Amino acid sequence: MNRVTKTACTFPLIATPLLATAAQNAPAKRPSTEQAASEKAQPRNPVLQRVTSVLDQVLEAQKTFADENLRVMIQAHVADILWSYDEPRARRIFGDILQIAEKLADQDASPPQVGVVSVYPVRTQVIRLILPHDSDWATRLVESRGGIATDLKSRSTGKNRERTQLQLQLAIYFAQRDPQRALNAAKPFAESGDFNNLMMLLGMVRFKDARAADDLFLQAVAKARLGQPSFEDIRKFASYVFPSFGEGVLRFSPDGSKRDPLLLRTVVPQLWSSF
Repeated sequence: MNRVTKTACTFPLIATPLLATAAQNAPAKRPSTEQAASEKAQPRNPVLQRVTSVLDQVLEAQKTFADENLRVMIQAHVADILWSYDEPRARRIFGDILQIAEKLADQDASPPQVGVVSVYPVRTQVIRLILPHDSDWATRLVESRGGIATDLKSRSTGKNRERTQLQLQLAIYFAQRDPQRALNAAKPFAESGDFNNLMMLLGMVRFKDARAADDLFLQAVAKARLGQPSFEDIRKFASYVFPSFGEGVLRFSPDGSKRDPLLLRTVVPQLWSSF
């Protein structure tokens, strides 16, 4: 595990329990203006003060590190933890380190290395930390990376690979929260012909909004017909409509023998004409 990844994994383990203790000891929020003013006049929770002090020390200490990637990741995790307690400050930290991360990504033109925990620039990791706090901001950051490559070879290398993974992370995040936004995030995969990622996302979204997922599936099939879909793409399309398609021949699921080979998924009528 490289130094940046090790620090990124270790820091939250140390700091998060401290903030959890602070949250437990923090006074309950009061709704009225007078009560809020009264609370503001009271001394801050000592545990929370201690945690903030520790994070300030971490921010100061990281300035002495020679590895700029490491400094960015430490600041990113500090901002991640601070967000619930001091959102404006957390936003400022994220904004500052994003500018640095952009420069670092431009300087590092080498291809990702296989076998390490994170094969993407720190920019990607920073955006992933922002996503749970402000999905609109994260979406804009992802979209600013440009479109997804249209051919498989390009999608699997360099910045195109990073762009694809960011889009996938965005869609997965929305899949369990907002099906419509998840489908919007999945559309670039249909448009670029990345049916492998698309079908995985449609399976997730379908639990929340089957009709919308089916509509995007039809768009993907229409797109595939314009080219030459691979055998794997065809298999995935068929499995969307026929859950047991290829069971025992093309694939072997643990419970495959228990499935009815004639079982059909309940889909919109237009899907039948696709096969």
